[in-house]
Amino acid sequence: MVLQERDGIEPSLCLTKVLHDLPCSNRDVSTTEISPHLYFICLLHLTNEHSLTLRDCPTLDEIDIYILTSPLVK
Repeated sequence: MVLQERDGIEPSLCLTKVLHDLPCSNRDVSTTEISPHLYFICLLHLTNEHSLTLRDCPTLDEIDIYILTSPLVK
């Protein structure tokens, strides 16, 4: 997955990039079997579990996933 810098803050992943790369990383599941809603629910769960931060873009066509770089975060 590609890391990006945005606004000089910690590295982030773009949700569209994650969704694009996901079928390649799991060939057992067809992309038609999983809805975008399920992806988003899983993202919210992972955000709570791993102290991630979600931020939208001004154009509202992307969600950036910010990963804390603190050594205290597991």
